[in-house]
This record gives sequence, C-alpha cells and structure tokens, in this order.
Amino acid sequence: MTVYEDKINEILTLFRSIMIKFSNDIENSPPGGLISQVNHGKVQFLHDSVENGSRVRRGITHNEKMLRALAQKKFAEKALKVLAYDAALLEKTLEKFKAFDIDEILRSMTKAYAQLEEDYFFDRGELEIDLHLDGEEAARIARHSEWAAEEYAQRDQRDKNKSRRTSRGLRTDSKSEQLICETLYRYEIPFRYEPIIYLGFERVVPDFVFEGGDGKPFYWEHLGMMDDPGYEERNYKKINAYRRAGIILGRNLILSYDRDGIIDMKSVDNLIQGEVIPRL
Repeated sequence: MTVYEDKINEILTLFRSIMIKFSNDIENSPPGGLISQVNHGKVQFLHDSVENGSRVRRGITHNEKMLRALAQKKFAEKALKVLAYDAALLEKTLEKFKAFDIDEILRSMTKAYAQLEEDYFFDRGELEIDLHLDGEEAARIARHSEWAAEEYAQRDQRDKNKSRRTSRGLRTDSKSEQLICETLYRYEIPFRYEPIIYLGFERVVPDFVFEGGDGKPFYWEHLGMMDDPGYEERNYKKINAYRRAGIILGRNLILSYDRDGIIDMKSVDNLIQGEVIPRL
C-alpha cells in the first residue's frame, strides 16, 4: 500500500460517511422544494410540492423552520452529487494503482537478473515495513491484551445472525467482520467485539473497540449492507449517537465498508496500519 493509496482511502472513508449523512437528511426532508416571487417589491418564499397528483404552492416566508429544512435539503442534494462523483473518481484511481510487492517484482526479472542473489538488488530490511510492535510498544500491547481479556457485556454470541466463526472461536455477523478479526489477529492487536456500551442513556453496540495508548477507547464500525434502508438508518442513528458523545470520525472513530457485498482487504490493511496501530 503506497502513501497515495493510504490518503485516497482516508478521503474515501470520509466522503462515504458524509454521504450517509446527506442521504439521510434528504430522506427525512419535506417533499418538494423552494421557490420565490416578488410581490409589491418584497420577496416571498413558497413551498412547491405535489400532493395527490396536483402541484401545490404554499407561502412560507415567515416559516423559518420550513425554510431551513428546504435549504438544507437542496444543499444536501447538490453536495451528494459532488461527493458521489469524486468518490467514483477516486475508486477508479485506486483500481489503477499497482501494489508495491518486492517478491512480485523479483519474479518479473528476466533470466539474467533472476540468477543473481536478492542482495544484489536491495536491502530487504530497508524496504519492508515491520508491522509488529516491540520494546515499549510491546509492553503497551500487553496491557491492551489484559484489557481485551477482561469480562465485558457483549451482544449475545448465540444470536442466530452470527453465522461466521473466527479461528479463535468468536462468532461474527458477517464474512467481512470475520476477515477483519482474522487480520487483527495477524497483527496481534487486542480488541473487544460487539461490547454493549452506554453513551449517556443510549445503548450502543460497536463492532470493534480498542484501548488507545492514552487508555481511552476508540471504535471501528464496519458498514456492510448500506443498500438496505433499514440497516442504513440504524447505522446513521448509531453514528449520530457517537457524535453526540464526542466519538468523531478521524479522531476516535474508524469506518469501513463493503463494496458490492465484498470487503476490500487492502483497505482493511490500510486502516489497521494507518488508523489502528498509531492509536495503540
């Protein structure tokens, strides 16, 4: 994963979260739109909509709540188009990237070069990134492991929707979450899966929770079925609950997504390296 791909994925994650918000804003907005007219030298605003097949216009010049709702709806509609265009463009850009794979480059060498030892080409230690933590960081991870092993209130593991089991016996809701778990195992990163927490009076079940280096938790939500309106609405409410509690994307909240029902494991690696590990 190149630094460019890392940044593009970060931007895509941000765009998608904002797109969720705007989509829900539009869905919950009044039907129709806003028009204006001048009457006796004064601007008047009207709510233009269709009711029972007929066009209806109602004066709302002094209805600030309706004016704000229609203004925010129009802004969300235009912003969503821009974000959707930019997100599609960035996704196409990512598809054109080639992974920097040392061994794949070596395999592509012609016969003459292929007969040379690896150290003729490069120092592998300088090129490869060590993804494991050591020294003082290892001690911190040990503390995280103790934290993750403590008993905590968790969503029922016997839930009928938990059809996937990880290599360590954890039942997950989806193949994507199972793969995220396995990748976290590979990186030796302790976590809690679906703990029950309370944000004020709101009960929330995050997908993954980690203990940060400062001892404070941070959260990872995987949004896997955003084409399901009910699922989208539930997760929109959850993200809003996070926001009210000071759990903010880019600060202590990580989001990932399925694409056409499939999780991009390069993106998972990118999030772990760029978002999870630096916070531990």
